[in-house]
Amino acid sequence: MKNKYFLPIILLVSTFIVSGCGNNQPRSSDSGDDSSSLSPSSTEPSESSSSSSSSGSSEDIPGKDDGIIVEMDPMIKSGEDVKPYQLSFQYEDDYFNSSAKTYNEDLSMLSFGAAVATATKERGTKFFTDLSFENITPYSYDVDPTKDSIGYFLAHKTIGDYELVTAAFRGFNYGLEWTNNFIIGKTGDHEGFNARGEEVYQELQSYINTYAKNKSLKLWINGYSRGGAISNVLSSLIFRNNKINVEQDNMFVYTFEAPASLSEENAVAYENVHNITNKADIIASIPPESYGLKRCGVDYEIYDANLSTLLKQFDEAIDHPEFVPMEESLLGQEMKDDCDLHDWVLNSVFNVEETSEDKTVYANTREQYVDNYQEGLSSAIGYVFGMKEATRDEVLTAIKDLGFGVLGLLGDQTGKELADFIKPYLTKDGIAFEEEKLQSDCAVLVKAIGTLFLKTLMMYMMDDYSSNLTRLISMHYSETVYVLLKNAHNKQ
Repeated sequence: MKNKYFLPIILLVSTFIVSGCGNNQPRSSDSGDDSSSLSPSSTEPSESSSSSSSSGSSEDIPGKDDGIIVEMDPMIKSGEDVKPYQLSFQYEDDYFNSSAKTYNEDLSMLSFGAAVATATKERGTKFFTDLSFENITPYSYDVDPTKDSIGYFLAHKTIGDYELVTAAFRGFNYGLEWTNNFIIGKTGDHEGFNARGEEVYQELQSYINTYAKNKSLKLWINGYSRGGAISNVLSSLIFRNNKINVEQDNMFVYTFEAPASLSEENAVAYENVHNITNKADIIASIPPESYGLKRCGVDYEIYDANLSTLLKQFDEAIDHPEFVPMEESLLGQEMKDDCDLHDWVLNSVFNVEETSEDKTVYANTREQYVDNYQEGLSSAIGYVFGMKEATRDEVLTAIKDLGFGVLGLLGDQTGKELADFIKPYLTKDGIAFEEEKLQSDCAVLVKAIGTLFLKTLMMYMMDDYSSNLTRLISMHYSETVYVLLKNAHNKQ
């Protein structure tokens, strides 16, 4: 397992910032029972935001054959013989006959199924076909992802006297789209996510005018990770611009581990937008709260300290490490659980004491990040995700084989050593680059790892505790979200 995580941890920027995810609800210092059920993270449950009890929790378990079957690729398990999980989700038209402001467990699980299915054109098409949707239209699946693309589905079906239109966003398998997650901009909404949301908003209007014009309209919007961010942007645009005639009660939005993508002005607490997040997910906590980006809607937290046990119950072959408590003397802070480590990583990266006169090394503010890191990091990760998957695997193996020799790449602040290391792989895959810019971008990456992520890298080098970072990264993975979401529903 350590081999699988070596590249993301060494290239810590691509692991944490690239994922473009944010959580803007501070974790309470009094977290209470770690085996938490699903409930709004920032407010007490209200009549409109409490869990629906109309149909109970779906028995959506691997291998069940009486529901909508969705394949989910393992993210924690690795090996040549690993096959996709077969998950089953329940569907009823009646899910959309209640107010969208009421959290519905079954619709939440089904929305996660949709988010998983959109990983590929084939799975997404089958999913919506099985739900009897029509005019199923995938966008940006027949071309290689670019830094400016977004994969998603639009589809519709008639239910009673209204037309249900869905927008489901890809949060997996999106290659070069990762670079877009870096482009946050100095002010306003997240620049990269907002641009993609605007694009989808225009397409959605056209789709509705083609298939649902002059009909009573309901919308179902969902996405995981980056897809959840676009879902938030789209939801905000719909209510701000009033060009799509739909009421909050009739727009069902469910997101999972979604980035913070909206300015405080646009992050309205719409009761129909349900954001499910794992409070120990470090990838879903960047950009940090201090950058002023938020989600719209209502946030629900899912976390359970017994995650390893839950994953083992889901699949006994999963080898997920238990958290190893850390003493304060080691890294300056005692860490009892995943949430403590989560907070420590955020503080060590985005709350650094500014002792240096050189302010170009810090990313404590949104402006500092944009000025010091945005262009270099977005370009650097573009090189990595422009490679073919097999080539990226070669890079991973080469870095692993370097062992502590990797410090030589990271110790050259000019970026030349790292640029020289990566050039043969770029050339192999026919990826164009300018020598001077490549070195400049690598210098920014080296600066980020050596400054922002130095403490985290040091922790990874401690054999007794490196598994804690492995565990922390897996908090964002699909198996984790699935078992934590299901576990939270079972506790309701």
